[in-house]
Amino acid sequence: SGWQTINTEFTSIFTSAPADAIAYPLTIVGDTNSATVEFVDSPGFFGQEIRALSSVTFDHDRKITRWVDYWDRRSSLFPSPDAGAYPADFNDSEQNADPAVVHAATRLQSAFAAGDAAAAAALMSVDVVHEDMAAHTRVRGQAQVQRYYTRALRHLPYGPGAALLHTEGSRQGGGYEWSTSPTAAPGRRGHTAIGLDAIGRINRLITVYDSSLLIYPAYLSLVGLAAEAPLS
Repeated sequence: SGWQTINTEFTSIFTSAPADAIAYPLTIVGDTNSATVEFVDSPGFFGQEIRALSSVTFDHDRKITRWVDYWDRRSSLFPSPDAGAYPADFNDSEQNADPAVVHAATRLQSAFAAGDAAAAAALMSVDVVHEDMAAHTRVRGQAQVQRYYTRALRHLPYGPGAALLHTEGSRQGGGYEWSTSPTAAPGRRGHTAIGLDAIGRINRLITVYDSSLLIYPAYLSLVGLAAEAPLS
């Protein structure tokens, strides 16, 4: 937190990085009030490729007041952090999101927290795509997504008991940050990007969290939940 601390950190990173170290956005959804940014850091910065999903909030002068990166340490081949490495305060009250994305995110996370697959799928378009960056799964179509949620929601970190913390974005979509259930150890926080169509239905959903906090068998079980049931 604080401009000088951030400047010192970035100066250290940028001056020590090789010339071929690059960072670039893949998708930006939002506006000049707040946005979700999906981006890549090449290995030159931290020794491994990092694919992140970030929440960015601006003030009325278009200055960044809050930027939080979410990425999966397991996917980036980073060791798990110490338990005390996570900040206690993420300034979640610094919010400047369009009411349309707040409405969509609130309804979606309420359905997830209730474990209600049908209610979650009802908020989505017929051709919705759900991607889990941590579990490396992608499910396409409202019907398939509902079947996936029916199998998976009670096991996913953003499922029963999870709570919405912060929202960013515009009428075209954005994202929201969430916390895991207090009884779900050892998870903490995650980030979900959502795209909205012209009538406010969710047509794209990407979520990321730190799966390195899970033991490997638990992680494998999350990956396997994307598989359909055997055909009779």
